[in-house]
Amino acid sequence: MKLIFLHGLGQDEHSWITIQEKLSDYPSLAPALFPTRTESYRVAKQAILKLLRGQEEPFALIGLSLGGVMALDLINQELPFLKALVLSGSQYKLSSHLLYQLQILIFKLIPNNLFKKQGVNKKQIISILKELKQLDLTEKATTCPFQHSSYVVAKTSPISRPVES
Repeated sequence: MKLIFLHGLGQDEHSWITIQEKLSDYPSLAPALFPTRTESYRVAKQAILKLLRGQEEPFALIGLSLGGVMALDLINQELPFLKALVLSGSQYKLSSHLLYQLQILIFKLIPNNLFKKQGVNKKQIISILKELKQLDLTEKATTCPFQHSSYVVAKTSPISRPVES
């Protein structure tokens, strides 16, 4: 099964290199969510949806933070080869999340040069965070077709069959 990794905000496709190397027995892909550093969440989501619809083999979608939010946001799309979903550090309702509001405030206070040192665009990150403030994936999280199944990736063994939890 192919593994498709979606990175978090402030990261890029290279964030997954170590994981991809450790799981080199599996074909994998880690696309850049914001390749030009100017895209909105909506534009990035449409580009990833197009990429996923172009897959011609079964795949697991693995998302970290914002990548997990996007993965969850895409589960109701026509993706016949999507067979597993793995989310880490992904919030599904941000509007009422106090720590999320605090994160936006802190990011506004951080000097722009610190963002530049990380190779990210402060204005874009804050814009995406504000855009996500309206996102509520509660229904998708509670009706996710993968919530009762899991795939296990072990260091020395292949991905197992779905196991009822």
